[in-house]
Amino acid sequence: MKKTILFKILSIFLCLILLIQISVYAIDVDSVIKSYKKAENNSEKKQILNDVESKITKENIDEYLDAYEKKYKKLKDLEASLLASGAASSPYTDDINATSSILNMIRDNAKSFSKESGKIEESDEELLKYNTSEIKEWLLVNDPSLLSDTVKKEWEKKLDSNADASTIRLLNGESVQEVYHYTPLNAPKIYKQPSKLARDDTYDDGLEQSMTDADDFITDGSNDKLDMQDFQTQFGDIYNIVLQIGVGLAVIVGIVLGVKFILSSVEGKAEVKKMFITYVVSCVVIFGSFGIWKIVVTILQTV
Repeated sequence: MKKTILFKILSIFLCLILLIQISVYAIDVDSVIKSYKKAENNSEKKQILNDVESKITKENIDEYLDAYEKKYKKLKDLEASLLASGAASSPYTDDINATSSILNMIRDNAKSFSKESGKIEESDEELLKYNTSEIKEWLLVNDPSLLSDTVKKEWEKKLDSNADASTIRLLNGESVQEVYHYTPLNAPKIYKQPSKLARDDTYDDGLEQSMTDADDFITDGSNDKLDMQDFQTQFGDIYNIVLQIGVGLAVIVGIVLGVKFILSSVEGKAEVKKMFITYVVSCVVIFGSFGIWKIVVTILQTV
């Protein structure tokens, strides 16, 4: 009975570790974008960028690029659809600018990792076939100093003929953040305003007040009620403690089962073997939780 309770406690710890691990390591794009939008000055924005950058490694850089590129594309598609329907302005401007700033920082990190590796995956023959769009996509995440002189000269010809100044600057070694500049956050919104009624002076400020109220409504609705970055930071220590406890329990239970298996009779060994099944499953969960998390996050990002 006591052994059954011990195994149940171990299983609960393992499940808790998995849940906290998902919370701590998930790439919460929306929360970061909202925090960046709410930043009141460049210093706060820079701090947010530094926080994201501190979590980027060579191993997860592709996941960060994929997550923010998908978010950026989704926002641009929403804006294009809205403007195509006849809207005079877009409520997505601040989100797009924030996403762009973060994405460009991530791209510059990818370029740094590319430079550190000292090599590129594509051959010169493949690179020489790139069109201007493909050249731009390559330069956004790779360091141009790794290109051969032949490829660089050919790309310069293609870009010059298309008057692609920004991509030429990338080819010359400038960072993504230096090349691309976006409309500052909280920039004044421009509306296509209809004429006001002149028959009654009480209507003079009505339209402007309506626009202000609409902006306030959108701002209030976009406030982040749960800051996932704070949540992740607070639970980081809890995760480490629970993980250590779980590993400790796994080791202790393994030793107990091993000793019992050695000292038990034939019938006792058969019972221990059955208990080993639960033990092995628990160990697989605790040591394979990161892999499980990665699969879950990947699936959710594609939804």
